[in-house]
Amino acid sequence: MSYRKAIRTNYLCTMKTIYFSLCFMLLSISGFAQSGNASFVSTTSLKLPDTKAIDSSNCDCKNEKTIENTHPLEAYTDKISYAPGEVIKLYVHTLSSPLVVMLTHHLSKDVTIKTVNNVCAAKQNYTSCSFKYGCNWSPSLYLKLADDIESGYYSLKVVGKNNVFYASFIIRPKTETLNKILIVASTNTWQAYNTWGGASFYKFFNENPCHIKFAEFVNLHRPNNETSPINKFGAHLLNAELFITRWLEQKKYTYDVISDDDLDRDSTILEKYKVVIFSTHTEYWTANMLQNVENYVNQKGNIMYLSGNGLYWKVTWQGDMMECRKLGEVHTQTGDIGGRWRDIGKPESAILGVEYDNKGIATYAPFKVLLPNHWIFASTGVVQDQIFGQQSSTGMKDETGASGHETDKVTSFSPSNILILAHGMNPSMKDSTDFGAGGADMTFYERPYGGAVFSAGSISYGGSLSIDSVCSRITQNVLENFLHR
Repeated sequence: MSYRKAIRTNYLCTMKTIYFSLCFMLLSISGFAQSGNASFVSTTSLKLPDTKAIDSSNCDCKNEKTIENTHPLEAYTDKISYAPGEVIKLYVHTLSSPLVVMLTHHLSKDVTIKTVNNVCAAKQNYTSCSFKYGCNWSPSLYLKLADDIESGYYSLKVVGKNNVFYASFIIRPKTETLNKILIVASTNTWQAYNTWGGASFYKFFNENPCHIKFAEFVNLHRPNNETSPINKFGAHLLNAELFITRWLEQKKYTYDVISDDDLDRDSTILEKYKVVIFSTHTEYWTANMLQNVENYVNQKGNIMYLSGNGLYWKVTWQGDMMECRKLGEVHTQTGDIGGRWRDIGKPESAILGVEYDNKGIATYAPFKVLLPNHWIFASTGVVQDQIFGQQSSTGMKDETGASGHETDKVTSFSPSNILILAHGMNPSMKDSTDFGAGGADMTFYERPYGGAVFSAGSISYGGSLSIDSVCSRITQNVLENFLHR
């Protein structure tokens, strides 16, 4: 770009800032002008935003300090789930403007729904407490969704001069949906693993006088590299969940998608669906989520648990902040006891049939057939002790398999009529030779009053659906059975 053109572009961004700021002040009166699948109003800040007042009495946020943002490009949205017709607020930090923003639907191939050119944004700093209280950035773009936009996994793909950033989210279904398959995206887990700003539910990088090992609070309002749709070795979040939806599309099934937040807020959201799929790594559950699923299965609902390490930690939400008490303390947001659901009277295997333990963690292996004559194996041609699921698109470079990453097993709390269809051949730990000691239990059981639950018990299972014919046939057999009950 020439010097004269660069000056002109920066001038236009500044003028757009003033113009669109005035436009936004009038939005409540004039509304959004719609075009195609989305409409937009762009705005940017001419100065760094003020940071939110922080309660420094909390140990995790003592000695709070402002951090100069030197990252080239980052973004996040105001919510994790939107209804058709809603407005998305996009918050962008960049060291180079203008930008291109593309509303992208993640299908078998990514589909660009809307492109917004010449989006102006600014450098936006944050604090050492932004992991907990959010970034409090100024918005850079307002995007109105079309009233007829499809439910699914979406991102606002922000493209800079030399960088790309994905701000990902769910578009939930229209009220009058006709689809009978529902996927619950593991959006709480997306937030739990996000280390942006120095902390997650697993790590704490920021300086702190209490030597905290992991955060007890994380905030939705911050960039999240963990929600990139691009696959990588060991994938277990959004990028891995897309293997399940892509398989459904290959098999010509239509489906809706909701977030964990949607399941938490709407007690009736599952009722209209024949099949509910929990995807990949559904680890963090609120009390409302659990209650709503219990109600669903008690009313003849059918669950496909294509996941591992599910229904594990209890979390609460207050506004845009999620709390998890891994040491079993009381939640400050609600006054309830926290920790693992199994330790507070709600073992996950009582519903899912299986529950996670750390045997086999970070290993990958195929399954071995245990009940070849069960209808779930129809048209697979498998025999007793046959191996299947040798490959998974979410495995590691030197190790792969449909039973992997983290695996679940049958316990004493599993229903008495549960059937173990197949078992993963994972060792108890990496480089061990006790094959099978850490493998997933693939299970099925019928509920007492109708409905049924199928569990793959493995995070890597979804990555095998499109590349392993037995995994594909098993999953299709279950899906067809559940849809026609």
